[in-house]
Amino acid sequence: MRTLLTAVAMSALLALPAVAQTVQVVPMDDAEASGLSSASLSEYVVAGCLGALFDGGLICTNSRTVPGTLAGFAVYWPGPEVRGSYVDFLLLIFASYSGGAGGTVPPACSYRLVRLSDGVELASGVVEAAAPVSKDRVDVEKTCISMGSDIAGRCLAVW
Repeated sequence: MRTLLTAVAMSALLALPAVAQTVQVVPMDDAEASGLSSASLSEYVVAGCLGALFDGGLICTNSRTVPGTLAGFAVYWPGPEVRGSYVDFLLLIFASYSGGAGGTVPPACSYRLVRLSDGVELASGVVEAAAPVSKDRVDVEKTCISMGSDIAGRCLAVW
């Protein structure tokens, strides 16, 4: 009898549809326009986002950082390769390095969380550039990771 109940319970669990929310982080920045290399601190902001979103129970992916402008960020919509995929939400991040000191200062980051199925913007805002403990590259990178976690936390609050 115990085996039969276990089998029935397992069958019921396996019959339930598995639903997971998938978020694609799409980073854009003005590093090249600000005279910085394309290997900018934006990648560390993305790493902080991905870690926090994963810890929040979401499936996460990201695209490569692309050069852009704040105006382009405001109207960005993905191509058909993303719209036809299993991505449910886009977390768009625009990292602005204007006024930065040669890549030694974290960027100010604007973000938008958009539901891909209907284009509804669920969250948006700005995370001002945080001051690192020192100008040491490792401290700047840690600050960028923390900023990314902050962005993800603000977006997780809408779920």
